[in-house]
Amino acid sequence: MLADVAERVKSKAMASTQPNTPSGQREATASVTSGQKTPSFGFVAFTVLFTGTGILMLEVLGTRIAGPIFGVSLYIWTALISVTLTSLAVGYWIGGPISDRYPRADLMYGLILLAGLFIAFLPAIDGPVLNACYQAFRIRMGVLAASFVLFAPPLTLLGMVSPFAIKLALADLRKTGKTAGKLYAISTVGSVAGSILTGYVLIPGIGVSKTLFVITAMVLTPPVVWFVIARRLTAVGAGVVGLAVALLVGAEPAQASLGPSMTMIDKRDSLYGQIKVVDQVISDPDHPDPRLREYTVRQLLIEGTTQTAMLVEQNVSATNYVHIMTYFLQFHPPAERQMLLIGLGGGVQVHSFNKLGYEVDAVEIDPTVSEFAVKYFGLDQDHCRVIEEDGRAYLRTTDQRYDVVVFDVAGGGSQPFHLFSKEAFEEAESVLAPGGIFALNLIGYQSGEHAVLTASVLRTALSVFDHGRTYVVPSEEPGASDESLDNILMFFSNSPFNESDPSGLTPKDRIKWERLSNGAISIDPAPGQIVTDDLNPMDRWTPHINEVWRARLFKSLGSDVLSY
Repeated sequence: MLADVAERVKSKAMASTQPNTPSGQREATASVTSGQKTPSFGFVAFTVLFTGTGILMLEVLGTRIAGPIFGVSLYIWTALISVTLTSLAVGYWIGGPISDRYPRADLMYGLILLAGLFIAFLPAIDGPVLNACYQAFRIRMGVLAASFVLFAPPLTLLGMVSPFAIKLALADLRKTGKTAGKLYAISTVGSVAGSILTGYVLIPGIGVSKTLFVITAMVLTPPVVWFVIARRLTAVGAGVVGLAVALLVGAEPAQASLGPSMTMIDKRDSLYGQIKVVDQVISDPDHPDPRLREYTVRQLLIEGTTQTAMLVEQNVSATNYVHIMTYFLQFHPPAERQMLLIGLGGGVQVHSFNKLGYEVDAVEIDPTVSEFAVKYFGLDQDHCRVIEEDGRAYLRTTDQRYDVVVFDVAGGGSQPFHLFSKEAFEEAESVLAPGGIFALNLIGYQSGEHAVLTASVLRTALSVFDHGRTYVVPSEEPGASDESLDNILMFFSNSPFNESDPSGLTPKDRIKWERLSNGAISIDPAPGQIVTDDLNPMDRWTPHINEVWRARLFKSLGSDVLSY
């Protein structure tokens, strides 16, 4: 009898000190549930799948939300990745002890609900926040500050889900590693699916606002379903309201007025950026030319950077660099008239090239840009064949030979580094006919501490071509000088340039000749370095250029146009 009692006492003691026994399992489970309704492992897995998907979708979409104000560069990706990882780390850190103290499903789903509601209201606050951060900190620190304000709160809340999910799903302490591994794997699969879905399907298919609605719905679905099961009608109502707000904000008009002089004609999100067409009415009652006393400038903006400007009434380019480039080709003509243009933009420059007799093949990577060039800028498809491909990919694969190759890909917000290298220039040279001309448009400085980009591009091109000429389109900003940020045009050839005789020019052409001659400059390439695909410091040289260019855009267009 005593032996039996002693054996029972020993068994109980062993069960209380060994949590991997069935008794230990029951006690661990009871401490988690504490009388609360606990979701099944399947529902917890469903929850981490949807929240993991939402986290990466929000990170990818963040570039499109902030891009029109700050431009898309290394800064914006660095800021978003940093904010995402920091927020998740804080969420894990805070969520761990809270889940230990309050291991309740209602609390976890309440946190997810708050995150979803914050995401739903992002469209109401992102414009003011982005503008305020830009005005206060400019690009580098501004995009970091804006990313923290806009994305840290929901991402931190979503980061708290992981410790809660493990706590709630853990029914057997012997399977802690297996349970945690499964949940992290499911969350990661959701993240991968979310990034692909957002970048490849949603943004180019339905745009930023409606993609934000999809993210809101993705995040709110688990808590709404849970609170329906738990009969928490107030929480369900909050989730439904969040979805309704996101849906209403996503229903934007295609055309909108932004004041007495600005009209948004169209806006679309493509695979490569946010694209806008804006009409701006300019009034100058004292202008000597009656046609220019009031006129409309139509601009194509890609991620908030003007790529094309056209005088609507005259159907000609409003950008002086196009005129200078056209004058050079008119007075230094190659033997034939077959041109390759890499970087179509609105295609207004094609009008000018067609007038000189050029048949143009234009390589444009973004199909939406090509569509807008035809629809809003009158691109003549009879004299311009559009090839939707990356510029360097086309250079490597084409058998066509051209008399002129033009790189018109530079923007104040970014310089596509893979098109400014020795290898890229060699590929351009390989498709030139004998005596052909290679031309490029660069946004940079003639001289001063920030002129290393210009000198390096010039030095790199001269390592491929024997002859080169440079011209500047002076800035119209008050106080502009040689150290101002300008469009700098460069022309290269392996044969001497053909020269026109200015004595036989008409009065109209003589004005063009004088404008071209006045723009000729000499830049010393020695301070630069030869840029290669292996060593390409473009991103290190362009921050100041991006800052100055973005400030000009804010001054000329206003923050409402950029953030709309």
